[in-house]
Amino acid sequence: MRKIICIVLAIAIIASFSVVPCFAANSNADIKDKDALKEASIMKLFDERQKLFFNKPVDISKLNEIDIKLNSLGVEFLTLEEVERQFPEAKAIKDKALKGETANKASAGTDVIANVVTPSSNVNTWASYRYSNQYYNGKYYNVQKLIAQPISEDSGLWEEGQRTVNFSLNWKAGITNLIESIVLSAAGSIATTPITVYDALSSVWDGLKTVSDIDPSDVTYRWETQTTAVFTYVRLESQSDDYQWLSHISTKCVTEVAYIVDVDSWRQNGTGSWVVYPDLEADTRYLYHTPTYYNSTSRALWAYNNVSGTYHDAISEITISGPESKKVQTIYPCYPQFPLHCE
Repeated sequence: MRKIICIVLAIAIIASFSVVPCFAANSNADIKDKDALKEASIMKLFDERQKLFFNKPVDISKLNEIDIKLNSLGVEFLTLEEVERQFPEAKAIKDKALKGETANKASAGTDVIANVVTPSSNVNTWASYRYSNQYYNGKYYNVQKLIAQPISEDSGLWEEGQRTVNFSLNWKAGITNLIESIVLSAAGSIATTPITVYDALSSVWDGLKTVSDIDPSDVTYRWETQTTAVFTYVRLESQSDDYQWLSHISTKCVTEVAYIVDVDSWRQNGTGSWVVYPDLEADTRYLYHTPTYYNSTSRALWAYNNVSGTYHDAISEITISGPESKKVQTIYPCYPQFPLHCE
């Protein structure tokens, strides 16, 4: 009987030890899953927030509604003075000893109070949130993200312009592309899905078909590009914010393109007579450009441990083209090296 009891106790002890690692592993996975869901909600709200600024006037009630939701998720809106104090340029230098001793002493002990009012910057919105106990290669890290979005055309994160391009070749509505764009980033070039003449004009052009022939004159393009920048600061969980390093900078861009097409003549199915069509303004289209590692916490942790400087996954160039492969405009969005480059 005593032997049976001993065997039962031994099994119980072994089982108790085998459960502990599984529980810890599940806890880490749960933390990552919760953080990922939270971040997805935060970034979706920031996308909704940014799109409001393409419209004039901005819907303030909708803006406040979004900001309140962001605030409830732990996002803190900062004044420009708070950004300057908490995220000085020195934190973009990977010298942890210097950071701890001199450069960032001004930020020590500073409490950030959540605030859903308009920040003091006249051109950008600044906001911050952070994650604790992010596990990477046997250590735990604290990750803080600083987000900048433009609220004014005067911001370094806002580009706009207009150009009229003349065309001479006949178009096939379902084949000829009215808008194409190619984006350059650290990961290389990315071609977005082109918008054909038919896709661009069918909603406002009665009788247009994919097989229609079009004899064009010119197209006036107007564009606005707004950039969202994410600055990710990393430190060991056991350290203070004096030891933060700006390990990763990423950007994404949304470009609104409006166009007026001046058509000399067209025929509906390619076999009939040419018919003159008047000037035409089509609906606005949006081009979305997002690098693969935009706002990536894992990329920031990797950079903190493997890169001697700040790593970029940011957009450096957007080229918009029209029919006949004619370039409409090359846009150079802000490619920041530290936060105040965006002001």
